[in-house]
Amino acid sequence: ASIGSRQPPADVETARDMVFGEHYGTANDFYVKNSFNQVSLTGKVVGPYNLEIKTPCYASDVQTAAIKSADKDVYFPDYTRIILDVPGTCDTYAGRGTYGKIKVITADGEVRASVSWDYVFNLPIVGHELGHNFGMEHANSLDCLYCNSFEYGDNFDIMGAYGNSRHLNAPH
Repeated sequence: ASIGSRQPPADVETARDMVFGEHYGTANDFYVKNSFNQVSLTGKVVGPYNLEIKTPCYASDVQTAAIKSADKDVYFPDYTRIILDVPGTCDTYAGRGTYGKIKVITADGEVRASVSWDYVFNLPIVGHELGHNFGMEHANSLDCLYCNSFEYGDNFDIMGAYGNSRHLNAPH
């Protein structure tokens, strides 16, 4: 969805391929391989929509406007994951995702779904935010000399360092 004159990071076809594609470099391929064929992604890509938002700095306002725009095209009780392909506004992150499912208000009633806001639409971001949606936390590293834990410090896990799409470590 665009916000004012700001365009989404991916067009509909690119978003569909990034999330549901079966080739290397897609979120679906990543989770199929990491789960040993126990998890795959299916769904529908709708839009594009132009979101009229007075306060685009709040992810909840972006979510509300996106749900309202898509309500005519989506029966939300059929879905448990919502991925928003939206341009970054005031957020300094490349994306954000709910930790598991939350209550989402739609014209079809209240549903429980995980939501991710992807301001950059590539595997490291979409895959990372989906990880939060599946209930995963960040992959940290430990400095054994001073016993400090560093959030995002694991460079070998998609839930760790920014920009990597390496496989999930055992705790995930």
